[in-house]
Amino acid sequence: MKKSEINKKRIQILLKMADVMAEIGSYRSASGKLSEAIQLIEEIIEEGFEEYQYVLEEAIRRRSGILAKIANIGESNSNQSNANNIYIDNDDLEKRTAYEDLRAHVELYRQLADQNPTRFLPELATSFNNLANTLSDLGRHQ
Repeated sequence: MKKSEINKKRIQILLKMADVMAEIGSYRSASGKLSEAIQLIEEIIEEGFEEYQYVLEEAIRRRSGILAKIANIGESNSNQSNANNIYIDNDDLEKRTAYEDLRAHVELYRQLADQNPTRFLPELATSFNNLANTLSDLGRHQ
Protein backbone atom coordinates (compact mmCIF):
# COMPACT_ATOMS: atom_id res chain seq x y z
CA MET A 1 0.00 0.00 0.00
CA LYS A 2 1.34 3.45 -0.92
CA LYS A 3 2.15 6.03 1.73
CA SER A 4 -0.58 8.32 0.37
CA GLU A 5 -3.17 5.54 0.73
CA ILE A 6 -2.05 4.87 4.29
CA ASN A 7 -2.28 8.59 5.08
CA LYS A 8 -5.80 8.76 3.62
CA LYS A 9 -6.87 5.95 5.96
CA ARG A 10 -5.15 7.66 8.90
CA ILE A 11 -6.99 10.88 8.09
CA GLN A 12 -10.34 9.06 8.16
CA ILE A 13 -9.50 7.45 11.50
CA LEU A 14 -8.28 10.71 13.05
CA LEU A 15 -11.41 12.57 11.93
CA LYS A 16 -13.67 9.85 13.39
CA MET A 17 -11.68 9.84 16.63
CA ALA A 18 -12.03 13.62 16.85
CA ASP A 19 -15.80 13.32 16.40
CA VAL A 20 -16.08 10.76 19.20
CA MET A 21 -13.88 12.79 21.54
CA ALA A 22 -15.86 15.95 20.89
CA GLU A 23 -19.13 14.10 21.51
CA ILE A 24 -17.96 12.99 24.95
CA GLY A 25 -16.67 16.48 25.76
CA SER A 26 -12.96 15.70 25.45
CA TYR A 27 -12.32 18.83 23.40
CA ARG A 28 -8.55 18.97 23.99
CA SER A 29 -8.14 15.44 22.63
CA ALA A 30 -10.44 16.19 19.71
CA SER A 31 -8.41 19.28 18.89
CA GLY A 32 -5.21 17.23 18.94
CA LYS A 33 -6.62 14.60 16.59
CA LEU A 34 -7.85 17.30 14.22
CA SER A 35 -4.38 18.90 14.28
CA GLU A 36 -2.84 15.58 13.28
CA ALA A 37 -5.42 15.15 10.53
CA ILE A 38 -4.84 18.68 9.22
CA GLN A 39 -1.12 18.03 8.99
CA LEU A 40 -1.68 14.80 7.04
CA ILE A 41 -4.25 16.43 4.77
CA GLU A 42 -1.78 19.20 3.93
CA GLU A 43 0.79 16.54 3.02
CA ILE A 44 -1.73 14.72 0.81
CA ILE A 45 -2.62 17.97 -0.98
CA GLU A 46 1.07 18.70 -1.57
CA GLU A 47 1.34 15.26 -3.21
CA GLY A 48 -1.26 16.37 -5.75
CA PHE A 49 -4.53 15.18 -4.22
CA GLU A 50 -6.31 18.53 -4.64
CA GLU A 51 -9.70 16.93 -3.91
CA TYR A 52 -8.65 16.92 -0.26
CA GLN A 53 -8.81 20.73 -0.13
CA TYR A 54 -12.45 20.52 0.98
CA VAL A 55 -11.53 17.98 3.69
CA LEU A 56 -8.82 20.39 4.88
CA GLU A 57 -11.26 23.30 5.01
CA GLU A 58 -13.79 21.25 6.96
CA ALA A 59 -11.16 19.99 9.44
CA ILE A 60 -9.95 23.55 10.04
CA ARG A 61 -13.54 24.74 10.54
CA ARG A 62 -14.22 21.93 13.01
CA ARG A 63 -11.02 22.61 14.95
CA SER A 64 -11.85 26.32 15.18
CA GLY A 65 -15.22 25.42 16.67
CA ILE A 66 -13.63 23.11 19.20
CA LEU A 67 -11.06 25.74 20.17
CA ALA A 68 -13.88 28.21 20.71
CA LYS A 69 -15.57 25.65 22.99
CA ILE A 70 -12.34 25.22 24.95
CA ALA A 71 -12.11 28.98 25.39
CA ASN A 72 -15.80 29.20 26.39
CA ILE A 73 -15.41 26.41 28.93
CA GLY A 74 -12.50 28.31 30.43
CA GLU A 75 -14.66 31.45 30.56
CA SER A 76 -17.49 29.62 32.30
CA ASN A 77 -15.13 27.92 34.75
CA SER A 78 -13.46 31.20 35.65
CA ASN A 79 -16.85 32.75 36.38
CA GLN A 80 -17.61 30.09 39.00
CA SER A 81 -16.31 30.68 42.48
CA ASN A 82 -13.49 28.23 43.08
CA ALA A 83 -10.85 28.40 45.81
CA ASN A 84 -8.54 25.97 44.05
CA ASN A 85 -5.74 28.08 42.52
CA ILE A 86 -4.33 25.10 40.61
CA TYR A 87 -7.67 24.72 38.83
CA ILE A 88 -7.67 28.40 37.89
CA ASP A 89 -4.06 28.16 36.68
CA ASN A 90 -4.97 25.19 34.48
CA ASP A 91 -7.93 27.15 33.16
CA ASP A 92 -5.67 30.06 32.26
CA LEU A 93 -3.20 27.69 30.58
CA GLU A 94 -6.01 26.23 28.46
CA LYS A 95 -7.09 29.74 27.43
CA ARG A 96 -3.52 30.63 26.46
CA THR A 97 -3.18 27.41 24.46
CA ALA A 98 -6.51 28.05 22.77
CA TYR A 99 -5.30 31.58 21.95
CA GLU A 100 -2.16 30.26 20.25
CA ASP A 101 -4.17 27.69 18.31
CA LEU A 102 -6.75 30.28 17.26
CA ARG A 103 -3.97 32.57 16.02
CA ALA A 104 -2.74 29.74 13.82
CA HIS A 105 -6.28 29.26 12.50
CA VAL A 106 -6.59 32.94 11.67
CA GLU A 107 -3.41 32.68 9.63
CA LEU A 108 -4.70 29.60 7.80
CA TYR A 109 -8.01 31.30 7.01
CA ARG A 110 -6.14 34.41 5.83
CA GLN A 111 -4.27 32.28 3.32
CA LEU A 112 -7.44 30.51 2.21
CA ALA A 113 -9.34 33.83 1.96
CA ASP A 114 -6.58 35.23 -0.24
CA GLN A 115 -7.19 32.34 -2.63
CA ASN A 116 -10.99 32.32 -2.43
CA PRO A 117 -12.44 35.36 -0.59
CA THR A 118 -16.09 34.57 -1.22
CA ARG A 119 -15.82 31.19 0.42
CA PHE A 120 -13.44 31.93 3.30
CA LEU A 121 -13.96 35.51 4.47
CA PRO A 122 -16.88 34.45 6.72
CA GLU A 123 -14.69 31.78 8.37
CA LEU A 124 -11.88 34.31 8.72
CA ALA A 125 -14.28 36.71 10.44
CA THR A 126 -15.46 33.96 12.80
CA SER A 127 -11.85 33.07 13.60
CA PHE A 128 -11.08 36.72 14.37
CA ASN A 129 -14.13 36.87 16.63
CA ASN A 130 -13.07 33.72 18.50
CA LEU A 131 -9.57 35.12 18.85
CA ALA A 132 -10.92 38.43 20.19
CA ASN A 133 -13.09 36.61 22.74
CA THR A 134 -10.13 34.57 23.92
CA LEU A 135 -7.97 37.69 24.22
CA SER A 136 -10.73 39.30 26.27
CA ASP A 137 -10.85 36.21 28.53
CA LEU A 138 -7.13 36.60 29.08
CA GLY A 139 -7.61 40.26 30.07
CA ARG A 140 -6.04 41.63 26.92
CA HIS A 141 -8.58 44.21 25.83
CA GLN A 142 -6.42 46.27 23.47
